[in-house]
Amino acid sequence: MRTRAGSVLLVSGALGLAVSGCGGAPSAPPASSPPALAAEEERPLDAPHDRLPDACEGVDAESLALLLVAPEEADVDEGGEGGSSAAARSSCSWEWMSPELGPSMPAGPSTRSLDVTLDLLDPGTTTEADAHGAFENSYAHVDGADPLSGIGDEAVSWWDGDSGWAHVVARDANVIVEVGHVALDWDGEGSEPVAEPEARENAESAAEAVLRSL
Repeated sequence: MRTRAGSVLLVSGALGLAVSGCGGAPSAPPASSPPALAAEEERPLDAPHDRLPDACEGVDAESLALLLVAPEEADVDEGGEGGSSAAARSSCSWEWMSPELGPSMPAGPSTRSLDVTLDLLDPGTTTEADAHGAFENSYAHVDGADPLSGIGDEAVSWWDGDSGWAHVVARDANVIVEVGHVALDWDGEGSEPVAEPEARENAESAAEAVLRSL
């Protein structure tokens, strides 16, 4: 029995040394991981824009006619240049009001307004991460913006049911496009915003027109 116990102790000791030896051996270095998503986002933009069109010329005549009823009668206000985080900015506002607006006016379009702002991020230094961050910051104040597909590299829209304004923010490479549009119709007693689907469609149409001008 003493011999067996001694054998067990010897075996135990041998196993302990083996285990201890395995634990003390340096572990193999982990395999290198693929490039992180962050590194991918830091890559330069493939085809950045180096200039902005004039925002007041960024919406074609056909689109303006659909959005403003009578664009030739609209008041146009061209905004200034420069933005807090943009290399360049161009903006423009249109406002049309029916000349017949009043109690005796027949039912129909009463006012139309369109605001367009374009921001150009530095084409020499802006990365994918920078551009995406600027895009997200442009609507960070909005609760519940809806993603849009098929407009620029990325886009969102939202609707303010109280005012009737529909908004779209879209990005194409290093250009951020912001569009706001409101359409009010006279119903015989007052002016009311058009329904949400139509309002959103109008704003999206304007954003697409601006992107075509880039």
